[in-house]
Amino acid sequence: GMAAEGRMRYHTLTKDGLSVFDSPSANEPAKRWDGVGTAVWSKDGTKLAISTKAHPSCVELIDGDTLATSQILDGGSPVRQFSFSPLATYLISLHKYDADQNKDNFIIWDVAKGEAVCRFPLKSLGKAGWPPVKWTPKEKYAARMVSNEVQVFDGQNVSLSDAIGKIYLTNVAYFEPAPEEGNAIALFVPEMKGAPASARVYSFNDLQAPVCSKSFFQAQEVKIKWNFNGSAMLLLTQTDVDATGQSYYGSTNLHFMRSDGSSDCLLVGGDKGPVHDVAWSPTANEFLICSGLMPAELSLHDGKKGDKKLSFGKSRKNTIRWNPFGRLVAFGGFGNLAGDLEFWDMNKKKAIG
Repeated sequence: GMAAEGRMRYHTLTKDGLSVFDSPSANEPAKRWDGVGTAVWSKDGTKLAISTKAHPSCVELIDGDTLATSQILDGGSPVRQFSFSPLATYLISLHKYDADQNKDNFIIWDVAKGEAVCRFPLKSLGKAGWPPVKWTPKEKYAARMVSNEVQVFDGQNVSLSDAIGKIYLTNVAYFEPAPEEGNAIALFVPEMKGAPASARVYSFNDLQAPVCSKSFFQAQEVKIKWNFNGSAMLLLTQTDVDATGQSYYGSTNLHFMRSDGSSDCLLVGGDKGPVHDVAWSPTANEFLICSGLMPAELSLHDGKKGDKKLSFGKSRKNTIRWNPFGRLVAFGGFGNLAGDLEFWDMNKKKAIG
């Protein structure tokens, strides 16, 4: 969890309940709630949303400062998932689909008013997963995918009857809007029946024809990650089955692509994999990759052409986290790894402690 200004407020969620602490050194929680299923902070830490076993159809909005309940949003059937828009103007929630009782089971709520702005049926999330509606970071635009098209909305006035534009693309399966400076949105069509996969970038000013597109094989699924200013993106593609036989989970490839189409390359592919994690700096045009068989290599790359700038050597790590200011990075080994954490100062390119 994140925190109100000046506090390192965080939460722990266990089977006994949710506890919010004012600082890492606090012995007692500032507040506790029983029977909490899910807890989600807004990006700026000013709001907390929770679901409880006592009120399974509701999302409770909590003020991140006073920890008092500010709104209770009742979606009409048990809540499955929820999250805030980037500036916490909206909360989106998915509830159990019920053909009789709750057909419009996906809801966009106005957080300040505690009212539903719009709702529509959503029987399944599909491969693209959560969230089904995505905003640009400053909420200028919002987008959602339906069959063979992506619809674009005014991010501050998301009434879904009211798309400001539509991109028609057969078999589109993933989409990711860029930060506002990029003024673009990326769409992805998976590989099908021998036809290659394709990634396309459209400008919000012209949704008719893509600015650029790139084809690749071995790509049925994708994660699209934009850099901080929308000038480049990383595409982490995955196949369902690994032809090289190295991984039970299929093979992963990492592609780099400039949003104007001026440069693209395969960064990690084939026997150089797997890709454990990849993360852009939140403030600079550079990114970190953790890849290869264990012990995995950690490397820093520039965001102009994807060139490697620095290797941090090999270690048993699989997770990368930047701090919000892009100065510190945590490298961790989680899951079936030992769980070591290492911190690096990216300005000095030195390990801390």
